[in-house]
Amino acid sequence: MTPAFPGEGAGDFVLSTALVAGILLVALSYRVTGIKFTRFGVQAWAAFAAAVVGTLALFSVSLGLAATGLIWWIAVPAVVAFVWVFWLASLIFSSMRERLRHVR
Repeated sequence: MTPAFPGEGAGDFVLSTALVAGILLVALSYRVTGIKFTRFGVQAWAAFAAAVVGTLALFSVSLGLAATGLIWWIAVPAVVAFVWVFWLASLIFSSMRERLRHVR
């Protein structure tokens, strides 16, 4: 139960909405860029999964800090999440670049 979605099935609704939004982002990004995510390779997918899980974990930490009233400390997990995703995005980019190097 959340304030935005009161009721028993709120958690399921939020999770299913996040999954549908992720699938739509992947599908629409292929239409825009022409790059298929299925050809990323295992290392890139693992980095992507680590980025999602790490960001969600740090978001939970931010919510915990906000709930306890430590408002100024919320910036710390936000900065850590930014650095984490930036680093993992560079790993994904280098993995894709390596795969493209072997295609030619």
